[in-house]
Amino acid sequence: MTSPGVSPRIAVINPKKESEIMICHRLALRAALAAAALALAACASGPRLAGAVTPQPGGQLQSIVKGADRTQAMRKFDNDAKAYCGETGAIPALDKPGKYVVVSQNVVDKHGDKPNTGDSRIDAGVTAGMRYLGLAKEDSVEVTTIFKCEK
Repeated sequence: MTSPGVSPRIAVINPKKESEIMICHRLALRAALAAAALALAACASGPRLAGAVTPQPGGQLQSIVKGADRTQAMRKFDNDAKAYCGETGAIPALDKPGKYVVVSQNVVDKHGDKPNTGDSRIDAGVTAGMRYLGLAKEDSVEVTTIFKCEK
């Protein structure tokens, strides 16, 4: 309903202008997506680490990793140290692993639920079976390591 003396306006959509507007919106969306992708790539350019590596005085680094058992935790530390000390590039598959020297290391078994039969082969088998069945806790062992990168 309109007021007296006011003529109703009928919206006429020009198909040519509508397509120009849609093209502009698509270009703006593509530009925003490209900017977001670049921002994410910049954030992910560092090495991918399983634990935390923090700088310490004297050029040393401290790594803290957790694992279901000692072997898994040590493997995580080794991978983290090689990644942190290595050369990273635009393509993670082409990264060169680095070398490091361990200054000190502390291994803490938090839960103490590891098998102890007296035979290391049986203990290793039970531990592997617990991990395979999902019975081992992922944070049972914590390894804290002070290390230096070799250049």
